[in-house]
Amino acid sequence: MNAYNGYAFMGQPIKDAGYCTFTFNYGRSNLVEGGGLGSVLPGVMGTGYIQDSAKQLGTFVDRVLAATGAEEVDIVAHSQGGSMSNWYTKYEGGAAKVKNLITFGATHHGTSLDGIGALGRMINNAGIDILGFIEIFVGHAGIQQTIGSDFVNRLNANGDTVAGVDYTVVGTRYDEVTNPYDLTFLKAGAGATVSNITLQDGCEQDVSDHLTMMYSPRALSIALRALDPVGSPNLVCTFNPWVVGGGGSL
Repeated sequence: MNAYNGYAFMGQPIKDAGYCTFTFNYGRSNLVEGGGLGSVLPGVMGTGYIQDSAKQLGTFVDRVLAATGAEEVDIVAHSQGGSMSNWYTKYEGGAAKVKNLITFGATHHGTSLDGIGALGRMINNAGIDILGFIEIFVGHAGIQQTIGSDFVNRLNANGDTVAGVDYTVVGTRYDEVTNPYDLTFLKAGAGATVSNITLQDGCEQDVSDHLTMMYSPRALSIALRALDPVGSPNLVCTFNPWVVGGGGSL
C-alpha cells in the first residue's frame, strides 16, 4: 500500500467537504532493513517496524499542526495505518493531538490472515521459528500484525483506547486480510467513545473487501459523518464490488 492507492478515492471528497486534507507514505524499508521481498516493488510502503512508522506519523502530525494552526487532527486510517495510529496515540504522545481516529479494516487486535498467521503463531509458540522465516518475505510489519504478536499484545495491554479520542471503527464481512473482521473492533475505555460499524449493516449490496472498502461510497460517507455528524448525517448505500472496487460501479 501507499498514500495514493489508499486514498485516491476518499481524499478529494474529504477535501471538497472543507477539510485541510493531508496524507503521507510511511514505513518504507528495503530488504536489508527487513522490509521483505515485497519492498523491492515500486510504491510498497508500510513494511518496517510499526513502532518506527508511528514515530514518522508523529513528525507528520506536528508538520500538519504547524501548517494549519490547528490544535488537533482527525486521522482516517486503513489497515496497518489504524493500529499504527493507535500506537501513536498510546505511546508517542498522540492522544493530545488527535480528536477523531477513523479506521477501516484496521489490525487493532491483529489478524489470523485466513488462519495462516494464527497457525504460524502456534508453530512459533511450539518452539519452531517459522515466523522468522516468513518475515523474510512479508517484512517486519506483516509479522507484527498477526494475532498474539508482541506488538499486538503491547498495543492493547492497557485497554483498546485512550481518553480524549473519539473512535469510529469500520470492518467488512468480506475482509480477506484482517480477519475475523471483528478483531478490528474496539472496546471503549474511560474518556473515549467508540462506534464499531460493520460496513454491510443496512447495506448488503456493498461487498467491499479489505482494499476496496477504501473505494466504497458508503465507507466514505461513514468517514464524513464521523468528522461532522451534523453536516454529513446521511450514509450512502450502493453496490461496491469485491476485489476490483470502483467507487460504487464496475
